[in-house]
Amino acid sequence: MNSISTTIHTNDTEIYQQEQQEHKNKSYISSIPTTKIIRNNKSEQQKQDILDHNNNNHYTNNDVDSINVIVSEKKELQRLLYKLDFRIILLISLCYTFSFMDRTNIGNAKVAGLTNMIDVTEDQYNTALSIFFLGFILFEVPANLMLNKLGPRLWMAIIIILCGVVMIAMSQVKNGAQLIVVRFFLGVTEAGFMPAVYFYISVWYTKAEMTKRIAVILCCSVIASILGGLLAYGCMFLDQVRGLHNWQWIFIIDGALTIGTGIIAFVFLPDFPEKDTTFLNERQRILHADHMATVINSTTSHFILEGEKEQFNKFSWKFVFIAFKDWHVYIYCFLNFCTLTLIYNNSTFLPSIVKGMGFSSLNAQLMVAPANVIAAICAITSAFSADHNKERGFHIFSASLVAVLGYVLLISLKDYGPVPLYIAVTLAASGVLTASICIVSWSTCNFAGRTKRSITTAIIGSCGNIGGALSGQLYRASDAPKYIHGHIASLTLISCTVITSMFLKVILKKENSRRERMSIEEREELYMKKDVKILGNKVVEI
Repeated sequence: MNSISTTIHTNDTEIYQQEQQEHKNKSYISSIPTTKIIRNNKSEQQKQDILDHNNNNHYTNNDVDSINVIVSEKKELQRLLYKLDFRIILLISLCYTFSFMDRTNIGNAKVAGLTNMIDVTEDQYNTALSIFFLGFILFEVPANLMLNKLGPRLWMAIIIILCGVVMIAMSQVKNGAQLIVVRFFLGVTEAGFMPAVYFYISVWYTKAEMTKRIAVILCCSVIASILGGLLAYGCMFLDQVRGLHNWQWIFIIDGALTIGTGIIAFVFLPDFPEKDTTFLNERQRILHADHMATVINSTTSHFILEGEKEQFNKFSWKFVFIAFKDWHVYIYCFLNFCTLTLIYNNSTFLPSIVKGMGFSSLNAQLMVAPANVIAAICAITSAFSADHNKERGFHIFSASLVAVLGYVLLISLKDYGPVPLYIAVTLAASGVLTASICIVSWSTCNFAGRTKRSITTAIIGSCGNIGGALSGQLYRASDAPKYIHGHIASLTLISCTVITSMFLKVILKKENSRRERMSIEEREELYMKKDVKILGNKVVEI
C-alpha cells in the first residue's frame, strides 16, 4: 500500500513539474516582442519573391517601395559585414598567422640546424613536437570557459602575448629536456586560442556567413608557412649576429612579432556583440542584432537566442554535461582528429618532405610556398561554395578524395623524380586543408546555445589536437627521404575522413527529414514539455 501511495505521489510530482515547465515556456514565449525579429514585416522568402518579380518585370506599383527598402537594406547589411570583417576577421587572421608560425617554426629551425647545435636526440625532438599538443588537449576546455570570465578581447590578447614570450624563451634552450618543457608550455598558452576563435565568430556571424570567414582565417596558416619560410631564409644570414645562431633568431623574431600582434588585438578587437559594439553606430547595432535574430524567422528561434545569452552569462555545469552527452560531438571529434593530424604533418614536415625530393635545405624552405598557396586558393573557393550552397558534407567528401589521390601518388611515384612528387604533395595539401576548414564550420554550425557551442568547440578541438600529438611520430628521420610509412599513415587517416563524412551526412539528412515531417502539434508538444533553453540544436527549426 505504501508503494502504491509513493508511486501516485511521484506521478503527481512529475505532472506538476511538467505543467510548471509548460507554463514557464508559454509565459516566456508570449513575452517576446515579435517585432524585434521581423524586418519590414516580410519574411526572407517574401522579400526574395518580390525581387524575383522585379527581375522578371512582373511587379506592381505596390511593390516598388518594398523593393527599394529591401535593396537598401541588403546593401546596408553588406556594408556592415565588410566593417565587421575589417575589424574582426582581419585582426583574428593576423593573430592566427603568428600563432601558427609559433607552433610550426620548429620545423624551419630544424632545417636551420637546431638539432645539430643543441644536445637533443631524434626521440627527444619528436617528443617535443608531440608534447606541445598535450598542453593543448589538457587546457582547451578550461581555456574556453575563461571566455565567459574575461571576454574574447582580453583573453585572446593574453594568449597571443604569452605565446610570444614562450617563443622567445625557446631560443635559449640548450638540450632536449629544455626543448620539451618549453614546447609543453607553448601548447598550454596556445590551447584556448582556436576554440575561442571558432566560438567568437559564431556569435558575430550567421551559419551561412561562417565557412568562408573560417577559411580565410585558417588559410592564414599558408601565409604563416610562407612567412615562416621567408623568415627562416632571412635568418640563415644572421648566423653569429650578436653571438646567436640562425635558428635562435627564428624564434626571437617570431616571438617579438607575436607579442606585438597581441597588443594590437587588445586595443582593437571587440568583445561579444551585446557587450561591445562601440565601433558600430546605433543603426548598425540594431541591424546586426536584427540580422542575427532573423536567421530563422520564428519566435522560438528568438527565444533560444535570448535564452542562450542567459545561459552563457550564468554558467552551469548542466550545460557542460549536455555537451559531453551528445554523440554527434564524437563523430566531429574523429573527423577533426583525422584532418588535423594531416594539417600538422604538412605544416611541420613539409620542408623535410620537399627536401627529400632532392632540393637543398635553402630551396626546400622556398618550395613549400607554391604548394601552400594553391592549397589556400582551393580551400577558400570550396568555402565560398559551401556557404553559397549551405552544404558541407559533400565538400568534405570530395576534398578528402583529392587528398587520397595525392597520398596514393606520393607512395606509388616515389622513384619518378621531384616533379610528380611535388604535384602529389600539392594535391594532398589542398584536399586536407579544404576538408579541415569545412569540418570546423560544420561542427560549429550544428550546435546551438552559446554554452553548449563553446564547450563542444573546445572538445572537438582537443580531440583534433590529439592528432597533432600523433603527427610528430609519423614522419621520422629514419624514414627519410621518401617517408613512405608517414604517407601510408596519412592515407589511412584521410580515407577514414571520406567514409565518416558520408556517414554523418546521411545521419543528419535523415534527422532533417524527420524534423520536416513533424506536425505543428508535435512541435508544440516538444517545446512545451522541455525547457527550450537547453534543447539547443535539438530544436526542430535548427
